Amino acid sequence: DIAMEWFRKFLQKHPWEPGQDFNRTARIVEDMGENFHTYMAKQCSRLAGALIEMEGKKAGRVRLSHFYQKGLYGSWRFEE
Repeated sequence: DIAMEWFRKFLQKHPWEPGQDFNRTARIVEDMGENFHTYMAKQCSRLAGALIEMEGKKAGRVRLSHFYQKGLYGSWRFEE
């Protein structure tokens, strides 16, 4: 899973230390917020790729039946 891969890498960069103070924890959370876009960029690329694969004859259009079928049997949970 991409989320767990991202989080493992993040934890390698910021290992938990028993008894760490609030300031260190705040810096870790701040860094997580500043770097979360790397995870979201991967997710967005995968989603865009899945939608492009479903694209019909008209550019930028996905048949509703294909959209729901991919949601049922694919790795994405497509919903309205």
